[in-house]
Amino acid sequence: MDRGVTEPEAFEMALAQNDEKLVTNFLTPEMGRVVRFLLPALEEGGISVSIASSDRHDVRAMGEPCMMALAREQSEEFCRLFASMVDDMRNGEEDRRHVLLQSYKNQMLPEAPPATLPPPGRDQLLNEAVWTVMFRPVCADFSTMLQGMARGESVEVEQARRMGEYLVGNHMWHCASAFLRACLRAGIPVTWGPAAIPDEDLDAERLESAFWSMSS
Repeated sequence: MDRGVTEPEAFEMALAQNDEKLVTNFLTPEMGRVVRFLLPALEEGGISVSIASSDRHDVRAMGEPCMMALAREQSEEFCRLFASMVDDMRNGEEDRRHVLLQSYKNQMLPEAPPATLPPPGRDQLLNEAVWTVMFRPVCADFSTMLQGMARGESVEVEQARRMGEYLVGNHMWHCASAFLRACLRAGIPVTWGPAAIPDEDLDAERLESAFWSMSS
């Protein structure tokens, strides 16, 4: 996939996991705003992106993970979450879209794409705004907490509780199952109301069944 582009306006994009560069590719104005990567098999966890000009004078690195390598069921749940966020904004009130787009522009000022790239269309702009303002922070929190617990690092119980409730509230049963089991292994209690939930009751199917039983 590496095109070997060396023009001054070319930008090198690299994907990294656990501070190890996985793959690089180049983005030029002729290619539009999309670059594709052929990735090797990955461990589950966060993936970060860095962008550098071909002369290496302009380097922009996103310190927090903005993508994730996940098991298929978990990946599909996050894809549905992003699609739901986009649909909610597209079909919602104009004032909400205005606030979202303004927040996106403010966040992207330090890491704005090269001026030589074509501007995004209306739908692409909304996708980019939702990804940056709404979706990327969820990805970062989810992957950072999972990796932290796997390494034995301390995670705030309240922060873990909010993430667990968010996953369950968005019906992301496989993600919730993996996350709550990681909490148990890290010594963070998992409860449903006043009752503690053991590991064997944290399967995705059991979580979904319990949720709808409690909601009916």
